[in-house]
Amino acid sequence: MEEHEFWRERAGGDVYAVQLVDGLVAGAYGPLELHDIDERFLVTLDYDQGRAAWLEDHRDYFELYGTRPQTVVPVPPVHPAFADRLVSDVMHPGVMTCHSGSSLHEVARTLAAHGIHAVAVWGDEGEDSVGFGGMISDLDLVSAVARGESLASSAVAVARRDVVSVRASAELSEGARLMVQHRTTHLIVLADDRDRPVGVLSALDITRTLVGAP
Repeated sequence: MEEHEFWRERAGGDVYAVQLVDGLVAGAYGPLELHDIDERFLVTLDYDQGRAAWLEDHRDYFELYGTRPQTVVPVPPVHPAFADRLVSDVMHPGVMTCHSGSSLHEVARTLAAHGIHAVAVWGDEGEDSVGFGGMISDLDLVSAVARGESLASSAVAVARRDVVSVRASAELSEGARLMVQHRTTHLIVLADDRDRPVGVLSALDITRTLVGAP
Protein backbone atom coordinates (compact mmCIF):
# COMPACT_ATOMS: atom_id res chain seq x y z
CA MET A 1 0.00 0.00 0.00
CA GLU A 2 1.27 3.46 -0.90
CA GLU A 3 0.93 6.37 1.57
CA HIS A 4 2.29 9.90 1.85
CA GLU A 5 3.24 11.82 5.01
CA PHE A 6 4.90 15.07 6.07
CA TRP A 7 8.06 14.58 8.17
CA ARG A 8 9.73 17.39 10.13
CA GLU A 9 13.42 17.31 10.96
CA ARG A 10 13.76 17.41 14.75
CA ALA A 11 16.99 19.43 14.71
CA GLY A 12 16.58 21.87 11.82
CA GLY A 13 12.81 22.06 11.54
CA ASP A 14 12.72 21.50 7.77
CA VAL A 15 9.63 19.68 6.51
CA TYR A 16 9.70 16.99 3.83
CA ALA A 17 6.99 15.07 2.00
CA VAL A 18 7.70 11.34 2.25
CA GLN A 19 6.39 8.54 0.06
CA LEU A 20 5.89 5.21 1.81
CA VAL A 21 5.28 1.84 0.15
CA ASP A 22 4.23 -0.94 2.53
CA GLY A 23 5.56 1.15 5.40
CA LEU A 24 9.05 1.68 3.93
CA VAL A 25 10.35 5.01 2.59
CA ALA A 26 10.32 4.93 -1.22
CA GLY A 27 10.89 8.61 -2.00
CA ALA A 28 11.02 12.15 -0.62
CA TYR A 29 10.41 15.72 -1.72
CA GLY A 30 11.68 18.84 -0.01
CA PRO A 31 12.47 20.76 2.04
CA LEU A 32 9.09 22.43 1.51
CA GLU A 33 8.04 26.05 1.63
CA LEU A 34 5.29 26.84 4.14
CA HIS A 35 2.67 27.27 1.41
CA ASP A 36 3.46 23.76 0.11
CA ILE A 37 2.71 22.06 3.45
CA ASP A 38 -0.83 21.10 2.60
CA GLU A 39 -2.10 17.52 2.61
CA ARG A 40 -3.89 18.17 -0.69
CA PHE A 41 -0.49 18.38 -2.41
CA LEU A 42 0.87 15.10 -1.06
CA VAL A 43 -0.27 12.95 -3.96
CA THR A 44 0.84 15.49 -6.62
CA LEU A 45 4.53 15.94 -5.71
CA ASP A 46 7.39 14.51 -7.79
CA TYR A 47 9.05 12.21 -5.25
CA ASP A 48 12.80 11.55 -5.52
CA GLN A 49 14.05 8.05 -4.65
CA GLY A 50 17.63 9.24 -4.08
CA ARG A 51 17.28 9.87 -0.34
CA ALA A 52 14.83 7.06 0.39
CA ALA A 53 17.39 4.66 1.89
CA TRP A 54 18.94 7.41 4.05
CA LEU A 55 15.54 8.51 5.36
CA GLU A 56 14.55 4.94 6.14
CA ASP A 57 17.75 4.48 8.18
CA HIS A 58 17.33 7.81 10.01
CA ARG A 59 13.65 7.86 10.93
CA ASP A 60 14.60 8.92 14.47
CA TYR A 61 15.82 12.24 13.07
CA PHE A 62 12.26 13.15 12.07
CA GLU A 63 8.76 13.42 13.52
CA LEU A 64 5.38 13.16 11.81
CA TYR A 65 4.25 16.68 10.99
CA GLY A 66 0.61 17.70 11.49
CA THR A 67 -1.23 15.37 9.18
CA ARG A 68 -2.35 11.79 8.81
CA PRO A 69 -1.06 9.42 6.11
CA GLN A 70 -2.64 9.96 2.71
CA THR A 71 -3.54 6.69 1.02
CA VAL A 72 -3.28 6.72 -2.75
CA VAL A 73 -6.53 5.57 -4.33
CA PRO A 74 -5.70 3.69 -7.54
CA VAL A 75 -7.47 4.99 -10.66
CA PRO A 76 -8.54 2.44 -13.27
CA PRO A 77 -7.00 2.70 -16.76
CA VAL A 78 -8.70 5.19 -19.05
CA HIS A 79 -11.42 3.51 -21.09
CA PRO A 80 -10.97 3.85 -24.88
CA ALA A 81 -14.53 5.18 -25.15
CA PHE A 82 -13.50 8.55 -23.71
CA ALA A 83 -9.70 8.52 -23.80
CA ASP A 84 -9.52 11.37 -26.33
CA ARG A 85 -12.63 13.27 -25.28
CA LEU A 86 -12.88 16.50 -23.30
CA VAL A 87 -15.10 17.34 -20.34
CA SER A 88 -16.93 19.86 -22.54
CA ASP A 89 -17.89 17.05 -24.95
CA VAL A 90 -20.07 15.19 -22.43
CA MET A 91 -20.91 17.61 -19.62
CA HIS A 92 -24.42 18.87 -18.97
CA PRO A 93 -24.15 22.54 -20.06
CA GLY A 94 -25.52 25.36 -17.98
CA VAL A 95 -25.57 26.10 -14.26
CA MET A 96 -28.10 28.27 -12.47
CA THR A 97 -26.31 30.98 -10.48
CA CYS A 98 -27.10 33.49 -7.79
CA HIS A 99 -25.16 36.56 -6.76
CA SER A 100 -23.29 36.58 -3.46
CA GLY A 101 -25.77 39.15 -2.17
CA SER A 102 -28.80 36.93 -2.78
CA SER A 103 -30.98 35.96 0.16
CA LEU A 104 -31.99 32.45 1.14
CA HIS A 105 -35.51 33.30 -0.02
CA GLU A 106 -34.25 34.22 -3.49
CA VAL A 107 -32.28 30.98 -3.73
CA ALA A 108 -35.33 28.97 -2.61
CA ARG A 109 -37.44 30.69 -5.25
CA THR A 110 -34.87 29.85 -7.96
CA LEU A 111 -34.67 26.20 -6.93
CA ALA A 112 -38.45 25.83 -6.86
CA ALA A 113 -39.11 27.71 -10.10
CA HIS A 114 -36.61 25.70 -12.15
CA GLY A 115 -37.01 22.34 -10.41
CA ILE A 116 -33.29 22.04 -9.67
CA HIS A 117 -31.30 20.88 -6.65
CA ALA A 118 -28.49 23.45 -6.47
CA VAL A 119 -27.28 26.86 -7.62
CA ALA A 120 -23.77 28.21 -7.98
CA VAL A 121 -22.77 31.35 -6.09
CA TRP A 122 -21.19 33.94 -8.34
CA GLY A 123 -18.81 35.92 -6.11
CA ASP A 124 -18.17 36.03 -2.36
CA GLU A 125 -19.02 38.43 0.46
CA GLY A 126 -17.59 41.47 -1.36
CA GLU A 127 -20.13 43.87 -2.81
CA ASP A 128 -18.59 43.85 -6.30
CA SER A 129 -16.96 40.42 -6.12
CA VAL A 130 -16.79 38.04 -9.06
CA GLY A 131 -15.77 34.44 -9.46
CA PHE A 132 -17.10 31.07 -8.37
CA GLY A 133 -17.96 31.30 -4.68
CA GLY A 134 -19.39 27.84 -4.00
CA MET A 135 -22.64 25.92 -4.28
CA ILE A 136 -25.93 26.00 -2.38
CA SER A 137 -28.06 22.86 -2.57
CA ASP A 138 -31.66 22.35 -1.54
CA LEU A 139 -30.35 20.38 1.45
CA ASP A 140 -28.07 23.28 2.45
CA LEU A 141 -31.10 25.58 2.31
CA VAL A 142 -33.29 23.26 4.39
CA SER A 143 -30.48 22.79 6.94
CA ALA A 144 -30.05 26.55 7.31
CA VAL A 145 -33.77 27.08 7.92
CA ALA A 146 -33.83 24.19 10.38
CA ARG A 147 -31.04 25.91 12.33
CA GLY A 148 -33.20 29.00 12.62
CA GLU A 149 -31.68 31.07 9.80
CA SER A 150 -33.96 33.77 8.45
CA LEU A 151 -34.96 33.54 4.79
CA ALA A 152 -33.85 37.17 4.53
CA SER A 153 -30.26 36.30 5.50
CA SER A 154 -27.42 36.11 3.00
CA ALA A 155 -27.23 32.86 1.05
CA VAL A 156 -23.45 33.01 0.68
CA ALA A 157 -23.11 32.22 4.38
CA VAL A 158 -24.43 28.69 3.80
CA ALA A 159 -22.63 28.05 0.51
CA ARG A 160 -20.29 25.08 0.41
CA ARG A 161 -16.78 25.97 -0.73
CA ASP A 162 -15.43 22.41 -0.92
CA VAL A 163 -16.95 21.78 -4.35
CA VAL A 164 -14.71 19.82 -6.74
CA SER A 165 -14.31 21.54 -10.10
CA VAL A 166 -12.71 20.82 -13.46
CA ARG A 167 -11.99 22.97 -16.50
CA ALA A 168 -14.15 22.54 -19.59
CA SER A 169 -11.08 21.82 -21.76
CA ALA A 170 -9.71 19.12 -19.40
CA GLU A 171 -9.54 15.57 -20.69
CA LEU A 172 -12.50 13.46 -19.68
CA SER A 173 -10.09 11.03 -18.03
CA GLU A 174 -9.09 13.87 -15.67
CA GLY A 175 -12.73 14.30 -14.69
CA ALA A 176 -12.96 10.57 -13.96
CA ARG A 177 -9.77 10.75 -11.89
CA LEU A 178 -11.13 13.64 -9.80
CA MET A 179 -14.35 11.75 -9.11
CA VAL A 180 -12.40 8.75 -7.86
CA GLN A 181 -9.97 10.85 -5.83
CA HIS A 182 -12.68 12.91 -4.11
CA ARG A 183 -15.32 10.17 -3.98
CA THR A 184 -17.93 12.31 -5.67
CA THR A 185 -20.36 11.73 -8.53
CA HIS A 186 -20.60 15.36 -9.72
CA LEU A 187 -18.05 17.98 -10.74
CA ILE A 188 -18.67 21.67 -11.42
CA VAL A 189 -17.25 22.57 -14.82
CA LEU A 190 -15.53 25.95 -14.97
CA ALA A 191 -14.79 28.07 -18.03
CA ASP A 192 -11.22 27.89 -19.27
CA ASP A 193 -10.52 31.61 -19.03
CA ARG A 194 -12.11 32.37 -15.64
CA ASP A 195 -13.65 30.73 -12.58
CA ARG A 196 -17.22 30.84 -13.83
CA PRO A 197 -19.32 27.64 -13.78
CA VAL A 198 -20.52 26.62 -17.26
CA GLY A 199 -21.86 23.13 -16.63
CA VAL A 200 -21.91 19.96 -14.56
CA LEU A 201 -20.14 16.67 -15.22
CA SER A 202 -21.73 13.65 -13.56
CA ALA A 203 -20.76 10.02 -13.28
CA LEU A 204 -23.86 9.28 -15.36
CA ASP A 205 -22.50 11.49 -18.16
CA ILE A 206 -19.35 9.36 -18.20
CA THR A 207 -21.39 6.17 -18.03
CA ARG A 208 -23.38 7.22 -21.11
CA THR A 209 -20.11 7.84 -22.91
CA LEU A 210 -18.81 4.39 -22.00
CA VAL A 211 -21.82 2.65 -23.49
CA GLY A 212 -22.15 5.00 -26.47
CA ALA A 213 -25.51 6.43 -25.42
CA PRO A 214 -26.54 9.78 -26.96
